[in-house]
Amino acid sequence: MYLKFLMFYFFFYKLIKLVFFRRYFKHKCVLITGGAGALGVNLANEFLKTPDTKVILMDINEENLNNIKKQYPRVITVKCNITDYSLLKKTVENLLVEHDIDTIINNAGIVYKKSLLELTNKEINLSYNVNSIAPMYLTKLILPHMIKNKRGHIINISSVAGLVGINRLTDYCASKFALVGFHCALRAELAQYKNIHTSCICPYFFRSNLFNKCKGYPWPLNYIMYVYSVKEIASLIHRDVQNLKELVIYPKIFGWLLRIRYMFPIYIQDKFITWGSNIG
Repeated sequence: MYLKFLMFYFFFYKLIKLVFFRRYFKHKCVLITGGAGALGVNLANEFLKTPDTKVILMDINEENLNNIKKQYPRVITVKCNITDYSLLKKTVENLLVEHDIDTIINNAGIVYKKSLLELTNKEINLSYNVNSIAPMYLTKLILPHMIKNKRGHIINISSVAGLVGINRLTDYCASKFALVGFHCALRAELAQYKNIHTSCICPYFFRSNLFNKCKGYPWPLNYIMYVYSVKEIASLIHRDVQNLKELVIYPKIFGWLLRIRYMFPIYIQDKFITWGSNIG
């Protein structure tokens, strides 16, 4: 009886939310960091499906940006080291003169897949600078423009590794946890503005340059805890940010597992997470 009530409540809640509280944001000019990477390019491709949407790809890899420009002539490419605040500030100021940026996708990321004792201090610093500090820099620079225009959407690409600890990803987990914390605090700060929104995306490992050797969970769990392709992840992100989803976890089963994990002892949690995090 109790289970039936919970199921009814869940579906009733979802129906009410879908019918009465569905939101939508029209992204007119999207700035994507890490734009020369696989996810950045696939996100650009999704947004370019809307004819009047402008996409700006920012990355440090100029050669890759030039190749992308040939493939997608509508894309605006900008070379910039996002960890250098003075350079980033100058680049953003120049962009805002010509482009009315209303969407930031903090997508740039770096991972070393080393244990803490194997990491150098330089690698730890770079992980934090790219994965968590640079998104704060960029948001701080563009947020006044959004407030002035009374519209904006700040999207942070974090990870399931920003919600749980994973073996050989100490620097990556710590920096992605920081990004989730930044998102949550920023959401609270921006609650006073009606049309400035935040989203945080936390995917499980997907097939990209960062985790190209990750096999995920073994059979049969691999059917529900799926290792997506980068194209699939980009499509899911595009769909959910258009509907202004606030915090999204892919695949959704991970969201439910995270909600109930504290019912189990820590050693079981760690064992289960490690089982599916064979990162290669």
